[in-house]
Amino acid sequence: MPGIPSMHGPVGASSPYSSFKCVYAETVDCFEPAKIRFYLPNSLSVFLLFYNPGVFPGIPVGSFPFPSYPSNHIPFETIDILNMEFPTPPADILARMDFMGYLYESHYQQNLLFYSDMDLEINDHRFIVCGASSGFGRAISERLLREQASVIVVARRQTKLQELKEEFGDQVAVVAGDLTDENTHNEIEATIGNHPLHGVVFNAGGPPALTPLETAMPDWDNAYENVMRWKIELAHRLVSYFTKNSYGRMLFIESKSVKQPIPGLVLSNAFRAGIVAFAKSLSTEIARQGVTVNVLAPGSHDTPAIERVIQKRTNNSDQSFEEVKEAMEAAIPVGRFGKGEELASLSAWLLSPHAGYVTGQTISHDGGSIQSLFG
Repeated sequence: MPGIPSMHGPVGASSPYSSFKCVYAETVDCFEPAKIRFYLPNSLSVFLLFYNPGVFPGIPVGSFPFPSYPSNHIPFETIDILNMEFPTPPADILARMDFMGYLYESHYQQNLLFYSDMDLEINDHRFIVCGASSGFGRAISERLLREQASVIVVARRQTKLQELKEEFGDQVAVVAGDLTDENTHNEIEATIGNHPLHGVVFNAGGPPALTPLETAMPDWDNAYENVMRWKIELAHRLVSYFTKNSYGRMLFIESKSVKQPIPGLVLSNAFRAGIVAFAKSLSTEIARQGVTVNVLAPGSHDTPAIERVIQKRTNNSDQSFEEVKEAMEAAIPVGRFGKGEELASLSAWLLSPHAGYVTGQTISHDGGSIQSLFG
């Protein structure tokens, strides 16, 4: 392993090349490779050193000289070249970039993902992910794309979807539209065309945070449209794509509120529970045709949705936003909010051939928040 090369210039010095970020890092158990992918600001050659500060402060645990590429990021195919071994799975990584006489560094602690290198066998599969512009939908889309699957990404914000298209190219097909609009469903089917479809993720933002007595009947009508109706309508359209091939994966991303109602979220509590009943009923009808139907019930995760909940509670208390957030995290047995990438990994498995014997289930992903025996 090479020693630390000569570094010149101040850390974080101003230059056109002072910005680089980690897109994701993945590692498996002890003595297995860790892999990191970096975005770079331009086409350039750099030399990166990787440190595990908690174990070997100041001693590089791996290095890799990146050659120049014509695009603005390291191609996906090169990721397996960057292998590093650790005596224990690292808690954090310090990356330093020496370029044009300047030293730049970034410290990654919260974004390391730990999961097995299991082959999910979905590299030739095609999926639909609804609500793919942010939050869970974005995380699931990226996870499937990293498995070399093809994904039809659906959401209102075309610019956000186009970012995925620019990064992953022909793996991505973009459908920009309102999921409650029948025209969007028509466009989804047109995009599928004659290609086989292997799975769909039903996911979208939740309704306003309201208590029962704060609601009016229009709130219930709107929540029904945005949380429940479109999922049932789209499911009806897509089931035949799966049954005709005797294979399919249908996954609904709902909330832990389907098992334990969350105060102040009555609209979400009610209609998401209805989706669970629909999914369970549907699962028994099509199980023998090779199609699974499951629900994920996430608890609090670092997504835009949880920020709205925190803000609502802040407005109704004398605490600051951070105080409310800390109290919510302290109430979770694992002591933190979940990461979208963690839920995405579970989703990818449920969408894979490995999960063929799991159907009709509502699976919690909540850090232990639901306290019932069958939570």
